[in-house]
Amino acid sequence: MISRFIQRFSLSAGLLLIAMAMLHIIGNQGENVLQPVDPVFGISTRHVFWVLAGLEVLVATVCLFFKETDFKIISVLWFTSTLLLYRLALLYFGVKTIGAYYDTMAWNFGVSTGVMNFLLAFVTAYLWLGSILFFILLRRETHKKEASALSNETAVVRP
Repeated sequence: MISRFIQRFSLSAGLLLIAMAMLHIIGNQGENVLQPVDPVFGISTRHVFWVLAGLEVLVATVCLFFKETDFKIISVLWFTSTLLLYRLALLYFGVKTIGAYYDTMAWNFGVSTGVMNFLLAFVTAYLWLGSILFFILLRRETHKKEASALSNETAVVRP
């Protein structure tokens, strides 16, 4: 039963990551709005978004086309945890709001920076919390199977 929910989560994660990648790629087209330099890496925000889009496509590919359920969940968990650590690094460097970093993207899609920030934060939270939940459930299921197999071996060995 859990595997059915995990498959649905993996499908939704893959589709959402493709949508996010499209936002990052299409949203970085155009040259009429200046983007700040990323304080963590010291490069243009445009380049950070290109790398981010590439990673989103990579993890989406894992979610949509790989069969190994553990790998799918761990990939989403790794990616979203990395995004959250990056956000903490931005806070460390004194960036209180990331609205300015999404300015070009929001402008290209005709929405406010706040709306763009909310959408990306909501998707990231969904993916992070979902991957944590399913990671824990998968671990519990694995431990139950191992315990059951161990008790079956012990029962067979007894004279």
